[in-house]
Amino acid sequence: MSLFSLVNLVLLFFILPCIFFFHPFILVLILCLWFYLFNRYVSWEFVNITTDRIVGFWLFLVSEIIVFATLLFTCLWFQDYYSKPIAYAYGAPMVESWLLISSSFFMTSYRGLINTKWCHLFLNWSIIFSFFFMITAVLEVISSGVSSLFNPHAAACYMTIGLHFIHVVIGTVGLTQLIIILDLMLFVVIDGWLLCIGILLIMYGWLFLPLCIC
Repeated sequence: MSLFSLVNLVLLFFILPCIFFFHPFILVLILCLWFYLFNRYVSWEFVNITTDRIVGFWLFLVSEIIVFATLLFTCLWFQDYYSKPIAYAYGAPMVESWLLISSSFFMTSYRGLINTKWCHLFLNWSIIFSFFFMITAVLEVISSGVSSLFNPHAAACYMTIGLHFIHVVIGTVGLTQLIIILDLMLFVVIDGWLLCIGILLIMYGWLFLPLCIC
């Protein structure tokens, strides 16, 4: 079973406070620890992807990194003395991160146990946690005292949150469609290859969402 979500948990619970409160030494240590765990337990997954899908996979991953790195750079570039945080670092952002990582973990478990009777259970839990994430994200925006029109920094932060929220919505819709397909038992031979490609895209897309939020 993939350890991608478990390795990202190490990054999640330590890097967010370091970013918000700027502890550079601790941040470097956590990044080194994550890099070691990633190369030790996860990196083999990247080279085991079949040749016919490897170009699309890397294109998807690189494009996601470029987009979110650009938005993060914009947030840092426009940050000044008058900038206000959208939410307290140890509040909604930490809860949202935990919910999404948990959803990704259940998706990882589903992929590893797809041929067992427990696969539906993990898929259901993944969808439930993603719904809780969306509810928490909406409440965070509603309760925030900062408007997206306050300054460029706030606008960039809201754009980053909004883009990530759209990713989660699309992923949740894909997971819901997947569980409907599994319940209807539509594994026909003619459309089997299309279904397999769809399942692969949904699962890998959901597994890499924690990278965006971390």
